[in-house]
Amino acid sequence: MAADIPFDEVSRLSALRELNILDTAAEKEFDELTVLAAQICQAPIALISLIDEQRQWFKSRVGLNLTKTPRDIAFCAHAILQPNSLLEVPDTQLDDRFSDNPLVLESPHIRFYAGAPLIDADGHALGTLCVIDHVPRKLGEAQRGALTVLSRAIVQQIELRRRLQGIKDSTSMLLSHNSRLEAEIKIGAATLEDEVVMHNESELLSRQILDRALDGVINLDQHGRVTYWNAEAERIFGYSSQYAHSRDIIKLILPPHQHRVVRELMEQFMLTGVGKENHRRFEINALRANGTKVPVEISVIVLQRFGEYFFNGFVRDLTEYNKNIEELRVSAITFNSQDAIIITDAEIKILRVNQKVLDITGYTSEDLIGSEPSLLSSTMQSEKFYREMWRTIGASGSWEGEVWDQRKSGELFPLLIAITAIRDAKDRLTNYVFSFSDITATKRDADAIHKLAYFDPLTHLPNRRTLIDRLPDTLSACESERKTLGLLFVDLDHFKDINDALGNHVGDKILIGTAQRLRDAVASGDTVARIGGDDFVVVLKTLDSNIETAKAEANTVATHILASLNRPYEIDQQEIRCAASIGVALADQGQISIEELLKQADIGLYQAKTSGRNQICFFDPAMAQTVTRQAQLANALHSAVQDQQLELYYQIQVDDQNRPVGAEALIRWEHPQLGIISPNDFIPLAEASDTILPIGLWVLDSACAQLKSWQSDPHTCWLSIAINISPRQFHQKDFVDTVLQAIGRWDISPGSIKLELTETVILDNTNETIEKMYQLKRAGVEFALDDFGTGYSSLSYLTQLPLSQLKMDQSFVRKIGIKESDDIIVQTILAMAKSLAIKVIAEGVETEAQRSFLAKLGCPLFQGYLFGKPVPIAEFEKLLLSHLNKAK
Repeated sequence: MAADIPFDEVSRLSALRELNILDTAAEKEFDELTVLAAQICQAPIALISLIDEQRQWFKSRVGLNLTKTPRDIAFCAHAILQPNSLLEVPDTQLDDRFSDNPLVLESPHIRFYAGAPLIDADGHALGTLCVIDHVPRKLGEAQRGALTVLSRAIVQQIELRRRLQGIKDSTSMLLSHNSRLEAEIKIGAATLEDEVVMHNESELLSRQILDRALDGVINLDQHGRVTYWNAEAERIFGYSSQYAHSRDIIKLILPPHQHRVVRELMEQFMLTGVGKENHRRFEINALRANGTKVPVEISVIVLQRFGEYFFNGFVRDLTEYNKNIEELRVSAITFNSQDAIIITDAEIKILRVNQKVLDITGYTSEDLIGSEPSLLSSTMQSEKFYREMWRTIGASGSWEGEVWDQRKSGELFPLLIAITAIRDAKDRLTNYVFSFSDITATKRDADAIHKLAYFDPLTHLPNRRTLIDRLPDTLSACESERKTLGLLFVDLDHFKDINDALGNHVGDKILIGTAQRLRDAVASGDTVARIGGDDFVVVLKTLDSNIETAKAEANTVATHILASLNRPYEIDQQEIRCAASIGVALADQGQISIEELLKQADIGLYQAKTSGRNQICFFDPAMAQTVTRQAQLANALHSAVQDQQLELYYQIQVDDQNRPVGAEALIRWEHPQLGIISPNDFIPLAEASDTILPIGLWVLDSACAQLKSWQSDPHTCWLSIAINISPRQFHQKDFVDTVLQAIGRWDISPGSIKLELTETVILDNTNETIEKMYQLKRAGVEFALDDFGTGYSSLSYLTQLPLSQLKMDQSFVRKIGIKESDDIIVQTILAMAKSLAIKVIAEGVETEAQRSFLAKLGCPLFQGYLFGKPVPIAEFEKLLLSHLNKAK
């Protein structure tokens, strides 16, 4: 399947062609990165692929003889469509985009692909760094990260390649115009050194270029004698070109005590420097003709010509550089800062100011340069204040605080200021930096700050903090006025689904619309607040003193709100519906605490949600008992495993001849005080917290222990156990290791374990799920898809997942012979599973009629009350023996 064309295709192709990299020769820098990618990802093939208009062309390749392919079959053409992420295809034969691709069906038989886009500075995807394998697999997290980092390194290398070409062009232009711009200084020795590497020898030695270079250029023969000495070298060292020619460079510019050491270094460098490391850079204090010292930076390159070695030296005078480096650093601070900055010398005379200082004070640069900052002489602070300030600066090097200054207009204004003392490398005080901001604006913004703290920025309603602050006074006022206060918790139903499906901008518009509808639905004196997410609170302040009348009044308002929120929202020319649930609590003339009132309204909302949503529920004590029990269960659940309160029950599974083939392990909980607790009550609580993880580990370990017992007995060694795996348990990073460790610990056959997964597990993270399932499948572990037929996307995953069994949901089994449509679904599931070589087990079989219907359609496995209920292990083994005897 050919990839779509990127939206920026025209500009992307233009950017690619401007790089002049297509159809160029191999370059070591790119090849090294490609080899590194192959090594890190343990892949036989690695490529740097650039996507042209009609083809993909390989700038670098490892393990592949091709240099290009048509674009319409290029994997990388798909990868550049998602520039912000790495494209990984674990198995190309299971991916509709690539399953019929010639590169998959024929040589090089690609089964695995991972490509990291090469993104230039303008965001264009030029191509990819990709790795390829001949077998299905996935990259580890570290490998994915490394591939992404290497792709960035390649882009940097491409950019460097372009810049080097630009430098060459810029250098020629600068030299031809004899420009003295600062850009020439930066090009300096490093630029010329790059010229040596990238140009041929005759171009490098061109006297026209060297004579006009801004650095000193000295050429030496292999004995260290001067063969060339340009004008800048004459200026730096004070020797003419004629005088320096043929003289020993060491004796010419170095003091006598350094001669022997430097000569030995030159000889060593000449022997070793012709290879990869053919250049060195160092700083020394050289001697001028007049005997004075001059600090210089020397870049030396050793080259070979006609069998002899020679040196090229590029010399930069560092006198001005060392003198101005601190000033340049201070200037950078000044002009890059968003704060107002004043730089003074050590005597506190202003050297520089940035534009922000001028904006704040109204002065010009000419007014300020050379003077002392006026903020140090304000009459608003005492002399003692300034003495203490300078004492702190002297002791710690800095001070922060608030002072007053005067604008040019005469207006006084407050500043928040930081003063920092700057010292040089020898700890000498050189400058002071004054960084300040005008806090007049901050004080003017106090109202805005208050709104941020107390009001929701999206809907402009009071927030949770404001609600909690206001409620005590509101409750007291109701009590004194003999009124009943009503509190409504309003929560939008399925808002998260709408937000995820349509985007945050649509969700925000719904929240803004909801806020307006709530305000319109209540009296002007009542309060509407947004307390977070899609949760709103309405406070009704003037309900009747009679509690029954007040309840009727509150119900009228709540009904009006519910009707208002049920109207569709017109957003982006589409109608969107978003109903709500409402919980109501009443404060009978203030005789309740704020905390209790909020809790009661929340319980009412919980009941409205659990009753089907889009409803109004008033708090009543029975609700509190339900919530309290939920809290008790949640607390008790933490110690259920440790206190050995859990037990595994087993429900028998049989084949079409009623012969036992295994069992499903089902968890049961008996609490010493709360009694027997249904899994329907505690499993959702466990899923919502971390307690599902230790419970899941206990189930896995207990089931493995039982399998060990069965496998030790020749009468039961062939039995398997199906174990339900929760989504949170499956998505733990160490899940695969945990299962394998349990198998190893109990020394059991992996094929006797069948892990039952629901569609929820698969849909949460498909790629991760497939990878983990294949890892365990390779170890011999079996998988079953639970509740099959109830989801909406199971069919699309059947061919990708290593399933050995589908568990037909009991809702279809119960309706066999009742609803013709369900009979057809059952037939379809069995026929489809048979074509995919996946066995089906029907659960919930309770009647012989159901079993017979399923058997006639070829259903091979059954589970349900017709064969046995879930029972403790002792009862199960009796039932098992009975089935075995019947089977004989």
